[in-house]
Amino acid sequence: MFAVMESTMTRASAVTVDLDALAANLAVVRQRLCPGCGVLAVVKADAYGHGGIRVAARLSAEGVEGFGVATVAEAMELRRAGLRERILVFGDFDRREIADALLYGIELTLFHEDQIRRVEAAGLAGDVPLRVQINVDTGMGRLGILPEDLGSLMARISQARPRIEITGIYSHLAASEYLGDPETEEQYARFERVLQAAQRARGGRYCRHLLNSAGIWTLPQAHYDFVRPGLALYGALLEPAASAFRPPLTPVLRWETRIVHLKNLPRGASVSYGRSFVCPTPRRIAVIPVGYADGLLRAASGRASVLVRGRRAPLVGTITMDMSMVDVTEVPGVTLGDEVVLLGRQGEGAITPTEMARWAGTIPYEVLCAISPRIERRYLETSRATEQG
Repeated sequence: MFAVMESTMTRASAVTVDLDALAANLAVVRQRLCPGCGVLAVVKADAYGHGGIRVAARLSAEGVEGFGVATVAEAMELRRAGLRERILVFGDFDRREIADALLYGIELTLFHEDQIRRVEAAGLAGDVPLRVQINVDTGMGRLGILPEDLGSLMARISQARPRIEITGIYSHLAASEYLGDPETEEQYARFERVLQAAQRARGGRYCRHLLNSAGIWTLPQAHYDFVRPGLALYGALLEPAASAFRPPLTPVLRWETRIVHLKNLPRGASVSYGRSFVCPTPRRIAVIPVGYADGLLRAASGRASVLVRGRRAPLVGTITMDMSMVDVTEVPGVTLGDEVVLLGRQGEGAITPTEMARWAGTIPYEVLCAISPRIERRYLETSRATEQG
């Protein structure tokens, strides 16, 4: 028979974003940079789930030189929120977005000639040029014009009407987290050759940037004019760079919820779909109102732990859409309504995005970006707390 059960149903889950920790991480990044190198803070995907506008506003107050986003829509959100720094869109754009980019002073990325035809077809009027940066594929195999085609693209840009102004040239590393990686060194060498070719083709002065978070530590000779930190600002770094350099980064995000149901299950009782966990002995099971629809990755089922009363307790059974189950048998004194931490610190314990990623067989980027908008965001800043549903 089942023993005593206790319940209270509420979606008592929230993410707390520490904006002071964000500023501290920016300071750590800046300490690593060569003189004259600026920060183009990557705030795409709602600042990796942290809240793009609030994060960008704090980084602006800390003096970052610009922001990187994935789409024109993301860039316009920042402009409408009053952010005045340069904003670069990494992704593609359609013809309808070109006028918005010009109006809002947003820099677009070019990587093939069809984009130039879109600009010409947009019918823009006036003497203000459309500002663009060129993405060159030096080995990522994703967006970016191939180095051998750069000259023809630049020539085509010079003929475009309305006028297009090239403000920068950049590339992206495929494996910057590996110190001394030969392919990364070769990408760096290719980028150097690209910059020399651009100088020969057009002259002028272009903003140059290559490095994401890990590369700031592993390839300091390539800091150029800007770096593009994202993950480091939010308090993490990919391995093996994280272990090699151990930068004093602080996770910015804490994800907490509450126990809404407690039950004592006998030996042989099953938990979750497919009877994916069977109690080997009598177990005390807590239910939390967080599931894969909230961003708790289903792949972490049966592997992840959470913090309850400062101690680790394993998630058991398959993570379901809105609920997950925790074995709290070994945690003394657990009661209904107790706080449960999925990411962040509780007492002396901590669970990091990197650790959660390891349990789910993924990367910390996905762990952070997966957290659903239906989880309330709260912001901490110099002892002030605000909420955003």
